[in-house]
Amino acid sequence: MELAWPVLVVVVVLAAALLFTPYEAVLECDIASVMVTAVAAGFLMHPRREVFYVRTAIPLIDPARNKLLERDLLAVRV
Repeated sequence: MELAWPVLVVVVVLAAALLFTPYEAVLECDIASVMVTAVAAGFLMHPRREVFYVRTAIPLIDPARNKLLERDLLAVRV
């Protein structure tokens, strides 16, 4: 919860800036540039390993109405 208020401040400042039409086009261009740069950087990065293991937890209820938590590993190959 420590990160919640800075995110809220950023959202409020961005919303307030977008309400002023002279700055709207500039901000939209900057945001689009940041998004394109982030996507390009993501495609240029190569993973250090080929297989990643993701832990999963599935809540189940058995026939005796007991709650169970089934844990498993899912292998994802890049």
